[in-house]
Amino acid sequence: MPITDEEYNELLEHMNDKPSRPLRASEQALFDETPAVADRDTLLDELYDSIRESRQESGEEPGILGTIGKGAVRGTEGILSGMGSMAKWAGDVSGIEPLAEGGTWFRKYWEKAQQEGFAAPDPYVYHGTFMERPSLKRGIGIVAEALPSLAAALGISAVSTPAAGAAFLGAVEGAPQYEEAREAGKSIDEASLYGLISTAGTALLEYLPISRMLKFTGKPGKAMLRFGGEEAGQEALQNTLQNAVAKYGYDDTQELLQGLAESIIGGFGAGGISGGTVATLNNWAKKQQDKGIPADEVAQDVDDMGNGLAKQTEQAADDAQQQPIQDDINAGANDILQ
Repeated sequence: MPITDEEYNELLEHMNDKPSRPLRASEQALFDETPAVADRDTLLDELYDSIRESRQESGEEPGILGTIGKGAVRGTEGILSGMGSMAKWAGDVSGIEPLAEGGTWFRKYWEKAQQEGFAAPDPYVYHGTFMERPSLKRGIGIVAEALPSLAAALGISAVSTPAAGAAFLGAVEGAPQYEEAREAGKSIDEASLYGLISTAGTALLEYLPISRMLKFTGKPGKAMLRFGGEEAGQEALQNTLQNAVAKYGYDDTQELLQGLAESIIGGFGAGGISGGTVATLNNWAKKQQDKGIPADEVAQDVDDMGNGLAKQTEQAADDAQQQPIQDDINAGANDILQ
């Protein structure tokens, strides 16, 4: 169905958060097409492109550094949301109602912050799927969003074991599927089965890349290519596994390959950056030991570096919550795109 002038003006007012402006000549031509050609989705895509171009020219669209920073904050918020799902799952299984209710509240709070807070994905940069509307800035944002979870798993693995880091990441990724199954009407036992499949599968897939990465002492460039490739393949398998759990467990409308491109991009970028960073740290630690510096002192220095990065990430997430939630913008976007 054709898009109407009213829908167009609503799109501008809610998505661009500005009063509606007159149609450009190129946009007016879209409205003059016959209904058979001027279908709603095509016109919306054209309008998104036009508005995004205008925002780029005026400097309203976030730059590369802003995209990276907001992506990292969203990734951190995603971890916290997953931890809320873990608490909900534990509360349901143990029968501790306050824990279950608290977990649900915690998950919803961080989920809303992730999607509607100041670090929310730009509606023009992230319109549609990556394959439909690819861009370098969007790819960078995807990588930045994937980094915090892998960094957290590597940090846990470094101070304990790779199995512990992989298990944590598996639980953060798998617990939300338990909640999804419960919301779809499944029993606690059945939903737990789906959550366990997702958790165990993700943990197993994460274990090998993490354990290999922590031991690598070769050239950082080689590490970036090697672990970028490994994480890309791992994320592709993980994405397909989780989609399959949803499709054959509690949501038959789920597409098996949904989000595949984004998973590969995020895995390659996050794995490459993490692999290069870990290789650099390992090489530095080896040189320090070769100089005769005790291994425990070197380990403490590396641990201090990791703690500093963790504190910076936590502070970024705290800062995100000090910004107002843009309910009116996102509510308007959802109304238009439904």
